[in-house]
Amino acid sequence: VRQALWLTKSQLIPGLPPQLLSLAQNPANQIPDQDERVQNAIRHARFWDTTEERPDKSKYSYTLLHNLLHLCGSLQSGHPAVGRRIFAEKYSLSATWKRGEDLFQVRGQNGLLQNSMDPLPELAGKQEVAGTADHVLETFYPVAPTIDLQPVQVYREENCTGFRDGYRYPHAHTLYFLEGRDARCTLRPEQLRAKMIMFSFGNALARAHALYGPQPRRALDRPITVQAVGTNGRVFHFVVFQLNTSDLSEDDGIKNQVWLDGDMELYDFAKVRPLIKKKQVKVPAGVSGYNPETFCKFLSLTRHAVTFSVAIRAGPRPEIHAARTTCSPRSHSKKLFHASKPGIQCNLTVCCFAVGQIHMSLPAAADMRREEEEEEEEGGGLNPTQVKMSQIVMPCHSNHRQELSVGQLLKWMDSTACLSAERHAGSACVTASVDDIHFEHTIRVGQVVNIKAKVNRAFNTSMEVGIEVSCEDLFTDCHWRVCHAYATFVTQRKNGSKVLLKPVVPRTEAEHVEYSVAAERRRVRMIHDDIIRDLLSEASFQHADSLAAAHACVAAEKTRVESVELVLPPHANHQVNTFGGQIMAWMENVATIAASRLCQAHPTLRSIDMFTFRGPSQVGDRLLLKAIVNNAFKHSMEVGVRAEAYQHGGPNRHINSAFMTFEVLNQHGKPRRLPRIRLEPLEGSRRFQEAIARKKIRLDRKYIISCEQAEVPLSVPWDPRNQVYLSYSNVSALRMLAARNTWLLSSEKDQVRLYTLEQKSTLSFRVEAEVKVHADRAFMLLSELRHRTRWDTHYQKCELIHRVDDDNFLYRVVTPSVGHGGKTTTQEAGVLQDFILLASKRRPCCSGDPYIIALRSVSLPTHPPTHGCNRGEVLCAGFTIQETRNGSSLISYYNQASPQVLPYISTDIAGLSSSFYHTFCSCSQYLLSNKAEPAPEQETSQYQATSREEPAEADSLSSSLSST
Repeated sequence: VRQALWLTKSQLIPGLPPQLLSLAQNPANQIPDQDERVQNAIRHARFWDTTEERPDKSKYSYTLLHNLLHLCGSLQSGHPAVGRRIFAEKYSLSATWKRGEDLFQVRGQNGLLQNSMDPLPELAGKQEVAGTADHVLETFYPVAPTIDLQPVQVYREENCTGFRDGYRYPHAHTLYFLEGRDARCTLRPEQLRAKMIMFSFGNALARAHALYGPQPRRALDRPITVQAVGTNGRVFHFVVFQLNTSDLSEDDGIKNQVWLDGDMELYDFAKVRPLIKKKQVKVPAGVSGYNPETFCKFLSLTRHAVTFSVAIRAGPRPEIHAARTTCSPRSHSKKLFHASKPGIQCNLTVCCFAVGQIHMSLPAAADMRREEEEEEEEGGGLNPTQVKMSQIVMPCHSNHRQELSVGQLLKWMDSTACLSAERHAGSACVTASVDDIHFEHTIRVGQVVNIKAKVNRAFNTSMEVGIEVSCEDLFTDCHWRVCHAYATFVTQRKNGSKVLLKPVVPRTEAEHVEYSVAAERRRVRMIHDDIIRDLLSEASFQHADSLAAAHACVAAEKTRVESVELVLPPHANHQVNTFGGQIMAWMENVATIAASRLCQAHPTLRSIDMFTFRGPSQVGDRLLLKAIVNNAFKHSMEVGVRAEAYQHGGPNRHINSAFMTFEVLNQHGKPRRLPRIRLEPLEGSRRFQEAIARKKIRLDRKYIISCEQAEVPLSVPWDPRNQVYLSYSNVSALRMLAARNTWLLSSEKDQVRLYTLEQKSTLSFRVEAEVKVHADRAFMLLSELRHRTRWDTHYQKCELIHRVDDDNFLYRVVTPSVGHGGKTTTQEAGVLQDFILLASKRRPCCSGDPYIIALRSVSLPTHPPTHGCNRGEVLCAGFTIQETRNGSSLISYYNQASPQVLPYISTDIAGLSSSFYHTFCSCSQYLLSNKAEPAPEQETSQYQATSREEPAEADSLSSSLSST
């Protein structure tokens, strides 16, 4: 055991964890007639299931273990979570880790494994895990810790749980070991316990590599727990292993934890005949010395996570990363050790391998179904606009690689979205535009495509439809997401007049979030073309002439494709117009041909940029489809496609344009390097530079909008070229925070309410009250941050750095540095804290929408952190102002607390202070005293005076940013 603890970098804790002991000691957790049924299981294994007078240990231990497991399985009727497990025998485990200068590997087929759909909960909290850093591992000095491990030769470094990707039961629950099962290897109790520790550790480490990749992590985001039971048919040993870290190379840092409870006897004797000595019965016939505590502990390991499983499944679903290791046949193997200690197989080697990873998101089918069920329960039923479509992929839908053609998928997506839009509108609808689509995975023949569409929000005559596409493997019951898209549909006129749409009423929290953010997405769509024009006019791109002399260039003219399609009745929709999905499928087809001509291989479509249908076409039209490669980057290329419609002898009508991004994958699934392109003399340079601008937009969206908070810093660099998406992210974050329905009332005083919201590792708060001021006037007063110093004591100074446009401003705010408890600390007395904030304001898009003032931190190269000021960061903050009755407004202030902001409100949340009340009262007093609107001339002159003071500073900022 000592050696196993060193190899696994673990701290030994005697006994079982308190959580399991409480389960074992609670009579309510026992099986009816438990003691009698356990003793019957012992008698069956020792007496009834044999014809021998004294059965072999390997036989009765195996029978007894299965009898006890069968007895525990009777819990399934009262605890359905037990049915979410399965047993596996003869599985092959392989886990590799580095310890010191050596590389170790545990592998082999050992024990009976119980797998589960749900992971075991961690048994030690974050504080206990952090406390293991102080534990000192036992040394073997002067003997090497690899004593009795023999070197052997291996040529492959593997990490494998023994089960394929997407297996429905991926989590190891409990390992069961039988002493003496193999007659060739007899283990002492100490060796059996060491074997249990090593293989529990191996299963946990292999799972960690599958979840987080093979790179060592000093602290796992979620510790992995694996249990083990060992027995010889009479004596039982229990091990619970919690993997806290996969960084095992050094002795310092966080340690793993092992709870060990051994030498627990289930009974003393099992005799066919009584043991008589000196005419006295020393041991009676049958089972004697039964110890019920041993089976209670055995049962507690089985019951572990039964009561926790519901809570676990309701939590956020972790993304599964399937990591595979590959090595070249010429990999170098130097030194290898093999364990000579009986029963333990550990291999350690000092090798150099080429290791690659394939990361694949495979959400479980049960989790995806559970999301839909919870959504239905929350809203009292299905969304009335929701439409679902399921299609099995047939060979006629696939390409040469037996994968679903993207064009066919676009047709199905457009059909589903159109049905959802028409269900809400009650009239015919046509596709107006489709936002960017990024395809995460491909779909193969035989798999099922599940498409779900519902109307997120309806405006006057247009509506946004959200589309979710997932794939289902019928044989493994594995589901995963393929793509997500937003499409805009418009209603067709009736008798020459527009059809006004009824508003969408969101019912669930998710629908409220989509409804709120849809207005901001609509705003971005309307200025999409302006963004590209601004980028082309302000940015400096690589000049196309410098590429003409490059070697191994492919002429852009070679990639040009033109194709004519005749619109027939099967290509039309129920309105006798050409089906929008069919047009997109034809466009994808010619784009794929153009991309293939550049790379001379079969490309994979990764994304489609936002595109708009400019006009309809009808049956009998000829559609002229043109495609050409606009630009080839290092590992991707952009193909532009244009669709024109014409009647025989008539002019061409521009129907649609789209830009598609392709990649070419090698045999390992990695993007291949692409050849450069030689541009056309006329329009080639324009297309080349526009492709760079669109790639810049895609990168901005990925960095600013699509990433999780943990993937990007709080303060995103502000740049004139990404200001639109920073503003979108700023407003959307506040809208999403305000749409949550899980706010909890923390305190209330004189109608001023403080709410809190806990999400994963963040704490948000909301302060709201009703003020007798018109919402429009309150919006004008609060949107000018420079006036906040009049009512907020935390704002010592606020200066306008740059006026971006009419709705976005950059400010520098100076506040006192506050420690925990809301007071200035002695060490920080006199030290200030400053923030660089982007303020984005929005007026209501429709009736019933609130006014929005959103704040978030950005970084400016012209305003770096200064001496004497601690630079703070704001993740998401701002005001929402809702018009109420009698000219009043409901004002809500939100803040997603960062470490720099939390000290200001920690005492308020704890109920020890009411500073939020005094601050909000000051805000109300400020609004009431300025509720009278100034004369238009006075307000205009004040605004113009402000504007005259800004241009010089704004120009210097813009020039500095451009040079940067």
